[in-house]
Amino acid sequence: MTETLGVLDRLRQPEYTGENRCLPCTVVNVAIAWSGSLLVGTWIAFVVDTTVALAVAGGLLLTGLAAVWLRGYLVPGTPELTKRYLPEHVLAAFGKAPDDELLVHPGDRAETDDSDVDVERVLLDAGALEPCRGDDYCLPDTVREQWHALIDELDDGEGESGEGESGDGTDTDWAGPLSRLGVVDPGVDAKLVDRNRSTVAVVDGRRVGLWESRPAARADLAAAALLADRLDDWDALGAEDRVRLTGGLRVFLETCPDCGGLLTFDTETRESCCTSHEVAAVTCEDCDARLFESPVDTDALAA
Repeated sequence: MTETLGVLDRLRQPEYTGENRCLPCTVVNVAIAWSGSLLVGTWIAFVVDTTVALAVAGGLLLTGLAAVWLRGYLVPGTPELTKRYLPEHVLAAFGKAPDDELLVHPGDRAETDDSDVDVERVLLDAGALEPCRGDDYCLPDTVREQWHALIDELDDGEGESGEGESGDGTDTDWAGPLSRLGVVDPGVDAKLVDRNRSTVAVVDGRRVGLWESRPAARADLAAAALLADRLDDWDALGAEDRVRLTGGLRVFLETCPDCGGLLTFDTETRESCCTSHEVAAVTCEDCDARLFESPVDTDALAA
């Protein structure tokens, strides 16, 4: 039994299975396994015997499904083939279009995106930003200190995130901060869950928000508390506008809200099972926490 498990472990490809499994790749390869076994079985039924055909077809199908389960795909090179040849509308049907692969924030998936909120103007009027270094904007010292204090408070009494059976870090009592952001109702059972390279806000198994990291999530939730005190109409704003304002303020962080390290800006190619795309990223030098990520228009850069 131990030897069998060892063989299975050697065949398994964690980068394409479990939480990293690509649904489009899986569906395509299961369809290939089913179609291939059906074609072979039909041919054998005509040439040899129906009983033999059923046995062979069943064996081929089980073997193909086992390969997909262990490796994530049946046809060699499937991830690269999927990136290159699957149309975007097919990927979108599985939530894997290029834009879906990029990290989004609470409210970004609304059906409409017609907000006319001028983020910089609102933040300037609220005193959360001030002109500096010519045409640039910076956080006033008092705002920076208050914001970091609010970020630190979000850790008080929350407990450290642990590793569950699925490898997700979870904690509780995030309903208050998330409701201030407008993405959940007060009093719900809300969690922040660490998944791979991102942090997800979850309510009743449903994702209500997604950030680049836990420090990024804490920064936005603390920014919601800060702006709620500075904007008289904060409660009248929709969730999408609140998210734009907190995310817009996060761009002006100069140090990591988690470890205090300096932040650096760079571009990189973000790979997933189905797509690859260029992103601009702000990351902490010391703890490697991702604070901000945005898609890059590669055609514009080339021009």
